[in-house]
Amino acid sequence: MVLCVVFFAALLTANVVLAADRTVMDEEYAAETADEANLEAVIAEELEAELREEIDLDTGDGLPIELSTETLLEEAIDEDHVGAEVDANIDRVYAYLSGDASELHLEVDTEPVKENVLAVVEAEMASIGPGDVDDDHGAAVEEMAESEAAFLEHREAFEAEAKEAIQEETARELSDEELRQAYEDNREDIRAEAREEANERVDEMVRTGEVPERFEEPVRELAEARIDALTGAIGYEEYADRVGSAMTDLRTTVLAEFEAELDERVPDAIDLADELDEESMDHAETARSATGTASTLGVVFPVVALLAGGLLAWIGSASAAAIAIGAVSTAAGVAGLAGARVADSLFAGALTEAPSTLATFLEPFVGGALNALAWQSGLTLAVGFGVVALGLAIRYDAILPDRE
Repeated sequence: MVLCVVFFAALLTANVVLAADRTVMDEEYAAETADEANLEAVIAEELEAELREEIDLDTGDGLPIELSTETLLEEAIDEDHVGAEVDANIDRVYAYLSGDASELHLEVDTEPVKENVLAVVEAEMASIGPGDVDDDHGAAVEEMAESEAAFLEHREAFEAEAKEAIQEETARELSDEELRQAYEDNREDIRAEAREEANERVDEMVRTGEVPERFEEPVRELAEARIDALTGAIGYEEYADRVGSAMTDLRTTVLAEFEAELDERVPDAIDLADELDEESMDHAETARSATGTASTLGVVFPVVALLAGGLLAWIGSASAAAIAIGAVSTAAGVAGLAGARVADSLFAGALTEAPSTLATFLEPFVGGALNALAWQSGLTLAVGFGVVALGLAIRYDAILPDRE
């Protein structure tokens, strides 16, 4: 009787340990489960949601680009990178459980994501022009820089307006030559007055928030370059260079400030272990201890089961041994099936309280282990029935003669 109890306990324990060894204790099984559950996509969504709180282009981060936060993060978060981070964290978990690591260190490297964010913003910034930062004269500034013909057309229009103003202030009708000369004589004053007006307009736009303070210098340079071009102080090539330089300065300023804000808001790595509460860490410690114990039990209990089964076969008749071994195996199979069913029910209840990301992984991860236990238990049950049937056949001389 004692041997039967020992055999039952050893066989049942070996069954559970073997199921765990094939599943939850196997790093490859964890990686495959994460892949089948598409865990990288789930974590990518969680990462996007977390970063959306820190990177908000939709409520005016001051970027002169038409790019939503959602689009930015969709382009910046690479699921391949997230998948690599999932694999790396699985490695860390199993290193901790096996005792190769003294602490549970889980993190998601956000450096590649931040680099992608900057690359997307930089690409969008490359397409902006003066018209995107100055609603009044930006379009004209841009047109003048695009071609020398447009440049000269705008200059001629400005000179015509200036000559018209000179004529209005003169009592008699001036000839074309007189108007030209009058304009030349007053060109410096006209330029100074136009520059003053342009700078006052920039001051007002900065004061009202139409132009962010960090854009002030480039926008002022664009305004002054336009006046210098219209009044003939500079030619087309110099004007185009000044506009290009001002826009480069603006893009550099915006990107530098955006990168600084990004570094301030988003760490280079998100430490997932910091988010675990004390109870979760206690569970992790328990799992680590259990893993070490299970490794030992995985060797000890199969040996104990074999020894106990061997002793049962040795001390009794063939039929009695077969019936005893088969009955105990059947009982162990039933117990394993029942245990798997109960554990599955309890786990399903606990899963409802787990974070959605964790539940996405744990459901197939633990479910696979319980399925493995159920299948092994079913096989043990079937083998037990077969061995009982064999014992009965021997007892009633249906096959081999019984050994007394």
